Amino acid sequence: MPKDNGETKLEHLAFLAAGFPVSNIAAAMGHTLEVHLESYARFIPDGTADLYAKRNDAPKAA
Repeated sequence: MPKDNGETKLEHLAFLAAGFPVSNIAAAMGHTLEVHLESYARFIPDGTADLYAKRNDAPKAA
């Protein structure tokens, strides 16, 4: 579980890279999602926007 200390940024990146949802990381750190995103949005891994764009462009299941 990520801790809110000096290692938090590196741990945050590791949990994101491992595929943990941001909402779960925020909850584990005792943050609301809103507070977490304000503090850690700059650590979203490269390629996240591309992943969402590909998903949004994919055919929708009926």
